[in-house]
Amino acid sequence: MEAALNLIESSLRQPSAAIGHYAGARLKELRSDKAILECTGCGFDLDGYVDAGHARLISLTEFGHNQIVSNWRGCPTEDGMAMRLPFSSDATGEEGIARKLLNGFVRLEWQGKTLEALRLRWMDMMSPQHACFLVAESEAVAEAFYTAVCEWSAMPHGEVLVFEQGTWRKDRNLFAAIQLSSFANLVLVPGLKESLQEGVTQFFSSREVYSRYGVPWKRGILLVGPPGNGKTHAVKSLCYQIGVPALYVRSLEPQGMFHGSEHANISTVFDFARKTAPCRWSWKI
Repeated sequence: MEAALNLIESSLRQPSAAIGHYAGARLKELRSDKAILECTGCGFDLDGYVDAGHARLISLTEFGHNQIVSNWRGCPTEDGMAMRLPFSSDATGEEGIARKLLNGFVRLEWQGKTLEALRLRWMDMMSPQHACFLVAESEAVAEAFYTAVCEWSAMPHGEVLVFEQGTWRKDRNLFAAIQLSSFANLVLVPGLKESLQEGVTQFFSSREVYSRYGVPWKRGILLVGPPGNGKTHAVKSLCYQIGVPALYVRSLEPQGMFHGSEHANISTVFDFARKTAPCRWSWKI
């Protein structure tokens, strides 16, 4: 009984390389009648999914103290682990208090089903590490829930997906700025504004024509000029006018020596753009 009550603490006392294995093995002993799915944190924004009202989270104390951190939105927590989770809804630039579960055990109520989740986070070699285990009545239920959260997390919901330091984050401030952008208050050389609008609008409405003639449906526009001449405003206005998901590549530089390379990040960006097509994306140089 004592070991069960201290599952969270005893797991985090293990060597970094053994934390996930130890926690999974002990959880299987304590929930031997359930299916357990160990899932990666990549693309699994459980906090955002719950905050959006798609599931209900209830804190449990059966396996030890639940560490819930109060954080001002837009700032990283002291351990540096918030804001850098892939597709995390924290990194929006919003103001206000956000409360996130760092380490703990919770019950999840979802579509008439009840699941449990064990979440662990720790640092290793200055890099945040994560472990998450879903406990359900069957493997099918656990996988269905994991799939639902990942599919929801992969798409923006009133945000723009921004790629920076090797990962995607959601930015609601940028989305709000796009909603306020208009060509009406943008001064460009005669004919340029109309040419941009017409060219982009016709492209997105001509997919069937491209397909009919076997032409790849893709097009790029390069805006060049000194700072302040309207490039960013024009892009935001186009995003608002077209109404398709927008991806913004702010930087291809990795977060550190342990987080890939610029070459790998290019592949990551284009792979995700293909999955979310039709979309438009902006690359700021």
